[in-house]
Amino acid sequence: MERSPAISALFHLRMISLVICLGATDIYFIRNAYHATVQNGASVQIVFGFEYAILLALVITIAMKYLLHVIDLQHESPWENKAIYILYTELVTNFIRAALYSLFFIVMVKIHAFPLFAIRPLYLALRSFKKSLHDIISSRRAITSVMTRCPDVTPEELANMDNVCIICREEMTTDCKRLPCNHVFHISCLRSWFQRQQTCPTCRMNILRATMQQPEVQQPQAEENVQQNQQQNQQDQQG
Repeated sequence: MERSPAISALFHLRMISLVICLGATDIYFIRNAYHATVQNGASVQIVFGFEYAILLALVITIAMKYLLHVIDLQHESPWENKAIYILYTELVTNFIRAALYSLFFIVMVKIHAFPLFAIRPLYLALRSFKKSLHDIISSRRAITSVMTRCPDVTPEELANMDNVCIICREEMTTDCKRLPCNHVFHISCLRSWFQRQQTCPTCRMNILRATMQQPEVQQPQAEENVQQNQQQNQQDQQG
């Protein structure tokens, strides 16, 4: 769905049916594991119950990503906020997985024995959650730094350069930013790019490190100066 230019109605039907089927199956087995544990006491059903809960969280994540892609298909232009919503979805999913594995670890220690087999998945879940949180913080910092510290590129400057954005492969006419390495891209493309990595798409320069060395660009003041210069030139010509 992310790569195909055309999505058929049959694909949507299959996707929705599969999500509903898997979600209902997980809920059914979670309930069975819960009732079996309550009625018969601690057993291997505890292990299965937590695994079904983790699978249910994965199904919900896939459903949320599918919904975001459907919303994106309704937009004529690329949806800038889709990438950040996907990041938040992954963050919530990784948090739920980490919480479930931690809870499972505590329950097993209290009622049975030390679950040696759960150490690796618990570590991977915690690491995934930490990475998701780091990605969101870094992307926000990169976007804020570029918006406040990198100058806008005027249409006149774009006309005198190779004005094709290498991220979207579209011509650049307005709403572009010049990075500290002098490479120019669409602002919307940079927002999407920084959701996953905080480097220049061309030269791989670290944007966070490079922008911190630059002062903030006063865009409104710069625009006002340009307007004043234009007015002064017109007055000189009239004079």
